[in-house]
Amino acid sequence: MSGTGKSSLVREFASLGYRAVDTDAGGWSVPPDGGARSGPVQPDWIWDEQKIQQLLSSERGDVLFVAGCVENQGAFYSSFDEIILLTAPPETIIERLATRTSKPFGKSAAERAKVLDDQRQFEPVLRGGATIVIDTNPPLDQVVLAILDRVGCCSAADA
Repeated sequence: MSGTGKSSLVREFASLGYRAVDTDAGGWSVPPDGGARSGPVQPDWIWDEQKIQQLLSSERGDVLFVAGCVENQGAFYSSFDEIILLTAPPETIIERLATRTSKPFGKSAAERAKVLDDQRQFEPVLRGGATIVIDTNPPLDQVVLAILDRVGCCSAADA
């Protein structure tokens, strides 16, 4: 969900040497009508299924983190070892949206209201498909360690 820390986590995993892809950037998502890809990714875009399949079928043996929240993500669940739901309290999400500088989405009151409505409506559905739920309210380094420990990359003692 917007404001839960997906992009920050992807950047952190990449800095630690893991393969990490933020599907909100880099052409991984397309408009739902299949139209032209222009401008920033919009909240209702879907994964470009061919590109995502190519990413997931690459034969690199290392860990791959894929971040995103799109309508067609469930079509790929069988390709993932774990499906992590990132969650945060509404007040944390609003604070993050208001202060982030990496994306314009979430700056208006209407966009923030939509994010909170989406959280109420879709987070319970996403929990149903998740194999791991991570609260991203703690500091980023603690969240990173929790995820790495849960997916078996390392234990908190190793990091």
